[in-house]
Amino acid sequence: MKNEDYLLWKRLKEGDPEALEEIYSLYAEDMIDYGIKMTCNVQITQDAVHDVFMELITHRKNISQISDIRPYLLKALRNNLLRKINREIKTSEDIENKDVFLLTDSVDTDGLDDEQKRIINRISKLSRLEREIICLRFFEELTNKQISRVLNLKDQTIKNVVSTALKKLRKHITDITE
Repeated sequence: MKNEDYLLWKRLKEGDPEALEEIYSLYAEDMIDYGIKMTCNVQITQDAVHDVFMELITHRKNISQISDIRPYLLKALRNNLLRKINREIKTSEDIENKDVFLLTDSVDTDGLDDEQKRIINRISKLSRLEREIICLRFFEELTNKQISRVLNLKDQTIKNVVSTALKKLRKHITDITE
């Protein structure tokens, strides 16, 4: 899809309104899902997604040419949400202490069996970074390289965090089954 993304992004930069509509129809739902997992707030997430697309319209001539749209949009959404949350909290120190990525709060546990609920509970015990990376890797199905672009981290850091988080989860699952 990278070639199609490249051509679609090029059309957007050239001012093709259908390109923007196509990008929106392809990625807006994924962006909203990711934003809700991050904030547990539908309204803030929808506003942030709207803002990202408005920025694309406004700054389309100045944005870089990319070949993979989805990670770019998720990163733009994440940055937009962090700015919104930062404005609410007022200081950057507070945002570091605030648990912004609330994946487990946005999971509907109705209909899950006890074991699945315990796994969700265990995910909630992971660090904010581990939860966010697990969400991007397994729920949003991004590659480690794409995640590194979204979070501005090195590929090796992503691999290490995924490995550590999975070890923690496996240990818990082993404890459940014994």
